[in-house]
Amino acid sequence: MKFNLIMRNLLFVIILLIPTALSASYKGRVFVDENRNGVYDLGEKLLDGVMVTDGLHVVLTDAKGGFELPGHNKAKFITVTTPSGYKPLTNHYLKIENSVDSYDFSLEQWSERIAEDGSHKFIQLADTEIFNTANHERWTHTIRDFTKNEEVAFIVHSGDICYEEGMKNHIKIMNSDNMAAPMYYGIGNHDLVKGDYGEQLFEELYGPTWYSFDYGNVHYIMTPMPAGDYKPSYTEADVYSWLKNDLACIKEGTPIICFNHDLKSYSEEFIFKKNNKEQLVLSDFNLKAWFYGHWHNNFIIQQGKVKTVSTATLDKGGIDHSTSGFRLALVDGKGDVETQLRYTYNKNQLHIASISDDISLANNSSGEIPLVVNAYHSNSPVKKVSYSIYEGDKLVEANQTLNQATDWSWVATLRLADKYINKRIFVEVKSETNSGEIAKCCDSFIYKANHTKKVELGQDWRTLLGNSEHNKVSTGSLGFPIQLSWSTNVSANLFMSSPIVSDGMVYIASVDEDLKGEGGIFALDAVSGDVIWTFRTVNSVKNTIAVEGDNVFAQDAEGNLYAVNKKTGTLAWQKKLDVDKLPLLAAGLTSRNGVVYAGSGK
Repeated sequence: MKFNLIMRNLLFVIILLIPTALSASYKGRVFVDENRNGVYDLGEKLLDGVMVTDGLHVVLTDAKGGFELPGHNKAKFITVTTPSGYKPLTNHYLKIENSVDSYDFSLEQWSERIAEDGSHKFIQLADTEIFNTANHERWTHTIRDFTKNEEVAFIVHSGDICYEEGMKNHIKIMNSDNMAAPMYYGIGNHDLVKGDYGEQLFEELYGPTWYSFDYGNVHYIMTPMPAGDYKPSYTEADVYSWLKNDLACIKEGTPIICFNHDLKSYSEEFIFKKNNKEQLVLSDFNLKAWFYGHWHNNFIIQQGKVKTVSTATLDKGGIDHSTSGFRLALVDGKGDVETQLRYTYNKNQLHIASISDDISLANNSSGEIPLVVNAYHSNSPVKKVSYSIYEGDKLVEANQTLNQATDWSWVATLRLADKYINKRIFVEVKSETNSGEIAKCCDSFIYKANHTKKVELGQDWRTLLGNSEHNKVSTGSLGFPIQLSWSTNVSANLFMSSPIVSDGMVYIASVDEDLKGEGGIFALDAVSGDVIWTFRTVNSVKNTIAVEGDNVFAQDAEGNLYAVNKKTGTLAWQKKLDVDKLPLLAAGLTSRNGVVYAGSGK
């Protein structure tokens, strides 16, 4: 009797276990949905060799586009690694549900924005944090229009969307349907919110917190923020286990680019761990770049072979005082990345900077008049700026081209015949973007034959606001009308570094927001504007510089403090400050009595 009861109970346990094991097996297929109806129809192309995951295991589809995954106790989604040349018709993920028999991924062609060699573009956004802001259509339209105009392959948001309100609204204003390209999201610390577990709401709205996708020759990997406002259900060991399987399915040597809300490592190694013995060193693979946000600043450094890219907010600007912007990444066929920091809220900006209405303008000693034009459009890069000259209604010169000096500034040189002396001269400027948008502006001046008045220097101005306390009031005087004597472009952007004057020289420092070697200190002759010397810094100089004694002092965003001989431009000494970790060094410096005061209080 007891034996029979035990056998019946044992049989009952076995019967219960069998269906549970079977339900944890997930089948499906990946196909090209030619009629875009969301279901597989006979004759539609089935894709083999496509990676599919349950968040732990990763398999490749077979010759008939089919796959089967064993599942695991934390499985929530089935996710496809979208192959290059395709995009998901709806999402790159499907939520696991008991009612689903087959997890089928319908893809459509998306190859026109990828060059034959695999090169392509993508946009990175970060930290929009829209939970308490309005007027989001201004910057969302900029991203949408730029994506369309520049044929961007995809858009990625690297986290902090944020909080419950922000996450619920963001998916409505920026998604794959309304942004002219596939849209991918990562989770930030403020996206881990109250719920059964921190990422619960994110998953309901945006899907899995880790996944991969392919464009061109590059394998892209999204990894989650390890911690935040509320504790996530996942661990680094979970991410490690999936990532190991994901990387095992790609061809050896494939270029890899990673996204996360934060920087994974401050060293040359990027390590995911399961425990002290089992770890994955991404830098042992062909990791090209790591894109992140979190710190609300624009900052790129080279960590060994890995370029790490931080981007500030596109709607509010950065903690480092930077203007609002987004990052355009240009990826070549080898997976190497160059970036362009793009600025928002500038629609058809066009201004003649070297001419002011009703002010007489004289030529310089060479008989030349500098023409400096600032031109910018957030929605599409300016590709051409031209000018025409009029005396009254009479055309003097037509459609002359200016040369681009920086991402904002275009320059040319005007020459006028003597017959225009004392005449009012009008300069009309026209800009044209890649998308064909035209902007025009006009300004005028009274042309004088006499050469520009020679610059006469007064007192030295050796740091911001003239002294080490940064509170000096100038005792010098200006002769009116104020007249432009010279204009020099140093072929780099100037940010918050004020020009300083010492012993007949003007010194200024530049930023290098895309790590193209544009950061530096420049010495110009104060009378002529000629660049006497240039000293290249490792990274951006984002603030005040100073002169004392024989040296110019500056500190860059990586914490390098420089003393450069003010006459020769040679390095007197260099000190690496103890600011290796983020946030970057955006502060200025000052000097007094032979001591330079530098560093950052964060």
